[in-house]
Amino acid sequence: QLHTELENYFVKGVPPTSPILLPGRHEWPSGKMAASDVEHRFEFKLQGWPVAMVGVIDLVLSDQKRLIDHKTSSNPLEYGLNEMTARVDPQTICYSARALGIDGQRPLWGGDKARFELHYYATRGRPTFSKVEVDFSRAELEKKLGRIGAQVTQMRADALSPVEDVRYNDKACHDYRKRCPFADRCAKAGGPQQQKTPIGKMKKGAKDMGLLSGLIERRKKQQSNGVDK
Repeated sequence: QLHTELENYFVKGVPPTSPILLPGRHEWPSGKMAASDVEHRFEFKLQGWPVAMVGVIDLVLSDQKRLIDHKTSSNPLEYGLNEMTARVDPQTICYSARALGIDGQRPLWGGDKARFELHYYATRGRPTFSKVEVDFSRAELEKKLGRIGAQVTQMRADALSPVEDVRYNDKACHDYRKRCPFADRCAKAGGPQQQKTPIGKMKKGAKDMGLLSGLIERRKKQQSNGVDK
């Protein structure tokens, strides 16, 4: 509903009425926008990737070389990305790469720079707005895409493997500072024994590109030790 209100404002000029959105109105572009620049849908796939990424860019500001993604969260400071985690997030990377045409399709603008912005609207308590910005170069994006491609390939292989051959990812056991609901079942199957509560205040993996990053790293170590499981 909130995304629809924003879309109607950008394309049709209908002002949003939700109090949740109003704190961020100073960031909204003035004037109506082309429908193609609002909720811009795309497919992104590089050579060698087994599957494509399908995405929707909330706002494309080609003249400013900016992409904007609207997010809602009960607690953006707790659950949202910051500049460090946004820089390694697959969405920010792939969306920015699509803007520069790194996938071989027509770029959304010229040049080798892209800015990705996350606009957070708090849905609990007093309505607040916050923004996270990340600037990317083409060279940085190409490097990060190589790592994402390796993960996509591994995920595809794991998806086609018998479940008993897919190892657990102990780096994700306490994502969002909560104990995995499958922890007991995982432990019975030979996975790690997890405590009822996280040790300390564990932050979301700033350097993890996805939930299978730990699995990939573990398999690399196994292969280097002559173990293939």
